[in-house]
Amino acid sequence: MKKGFFCWLLTLTLMLFTACGDDEVYDNTQNQEDQGTTLTGKDIVVTVDEKGNIKGHRFIRIDDTHFYIDGVKYYRAEHRTLYVNGYDKSSFKGAANIIATLEYDNGQIFNVTEISPNAFENCKEMTSVSIPSTVTYIGSDAFMGCDALKNASFVSLKSLCSIFYGNENSNPLYLTHNLFIDGVEIKGELELPDSRENYVIGPYVFYGYRGLSSVKIPYNVTGIGAYAFYGCDDLTTITINSNAVASNEYSESNGFREMFGKQVLNYIFGDNVTSLGRNLCSNCTELTSVTIPISVKSIGKDAFVGCQKLSIVDFASFESFINMDFGLGWSNPLWFTHRLYIAGKEIKDLVIPKSVKNIENLRGFGVDFNSIVVEYENPQYDSRDGCNAIIESESNTLVSGCKNTIIPNSVIMIDNFAFRNCEGLSSITVPNSVTSIGYYSFAGCSSLTNVAIGKNVTEICGGAFSDCRNLKDFSCYAIIPPNVVNEEDNIDNTFFGTDILKVTLHVPVSSIDSYKVKEPWSQFGSIVAIE
Repeated sequence: MKKGFFCWLLTLTLMLFTACGDDEVYDNTQNQEDQGTTLTGKDIVVTVDEKGNIKGHRFIRIDDTHFYIDGVKYYRAEHRTLYVNGYDKSSFKGAANIIATLEYDNGQIFNVTEISPNAFENCKEMTSVSIPSTVTYIGSDAFMGCDALKNASFVSLKSLCSIFYGNENSNPLYLTHNLFIDGVEIKGELELPDSRENYVIGPYVFYGYRGLSSVKIPYNVTGIGAYAFYGCDDLTTITINSNAVASNEYSESNGFREMFGKQVLNYIFGDNVTSLGRNLCSNCTELTSVTIPISVKSIGKDAFVGCQKLSIVDFASFESFINMDFGLGWSNPLWFTHRLYIAGKEIKDLVIPKSVKNIENLRGFGVDFNSIVVEYENPQYDSRDGCNAIIESESNTLVSGCKNTIIPNSVIMIDNFAFRNCEGLSSITVPNSVTSIGYYSFAGCSSLTNVAIGKNVTEICGGAFSDCRNLKDFSCYAIIPPNVVNEEDNIDNTFFGTDILKVTLHVPVSSIDSYKVKEPWSQFGSIVAIE
């Protein structure tokens, strides 16, 4: 019984490949010189009848394992699979409608799973291609040189995203102007399928397609391959609700810039995202805005390194920002924005709630506040005497100021980074109560022109007045020149980047000689008596 069945099956299979002889054509339903221009948008199933005939399609046998169907060359591989490995160079023209399945009357099925490397290379007459859902691999340079290719059609977004491409020239979207999914053209906004099944967007999937302006990545996308959207020059907005994609740890070279390209202006993260990974937006040089939901609790090291044009990062609430776990390096976007946005609104008048116990996420980023007020009954901080600053109550240390700060005469210390990068600060008076000025406390205050330091300041830490490029007058009322406390390398950078040769140092008349022989005070362009 089994022997008879296999003999019949072998006979039926051979009928397809041998009945008509080499290059013999039968069921000639289309003109050989034009394969047509219509894209199917559906999986094409070709049926072989009991006599080995294929109805409705043009068939040419090459040898026992190779044949053409409608001008596309197929290779019969192992495990009942078919590969596309060429085209009819003598006559191909128009649309390449690749079949999905070759099905026999006896139930035997061959699926097309691969388009081999160089399969359509330099096919100058191809104007469109339809790729079935059965294809999972397209080899390197499969469509290289197909300069007339204008349209590419896929059965579904899911099947498109599941294809693994060998390189950029294996994806027809690199050349085409139009993408069709199930017969519908995809332009502008692309929303990827949201379903219960997780899936990965492979490398080069949308590489070079210029028809997209925005893309939405759903929660069930668990990974995005290299260059998946690279070269999509009109793509400016990405919405990401996949925690797997957003929270992944990347290197400086393989984060979002590699996936989506450097031209993206806006990243919007959805409520399913709980963390932003290391180097996520590294060197996204055109990025201008990021939206971060309340669900995000941490942002990894250097997540925004190199994002020099970043101007708006919108946090869902002040509490979510102030409690954010920022990693090392360039993870806090305030490094670049110098502005704090909460729920779509820029905060110019900052109010610190009584529940806040740590303000590290605000310190030293030069946020351009007009005023700062700490709510009454905050156990950790206060803004006494309407000073427009945050003062640590127990130690009387000013930990963060703004351009309108007036330092109270009860403050003992100016903390490290307290005014760093406060570009709106033009002058500051440090009262007699202060004894110490911390590291980089006024660094980068580019508008600062006048500084007055009280008589009880005994030490100024490294970098305190570095990069104050417009400083003109510096008054120090201390009889004994304050000591400079350097960092571990013991290099004096108190005024690094500040041209103190052009700054006038004002000191008590009795102390002029002492200042003239002690660095860094001796480096000032002129030292005169306080009037």
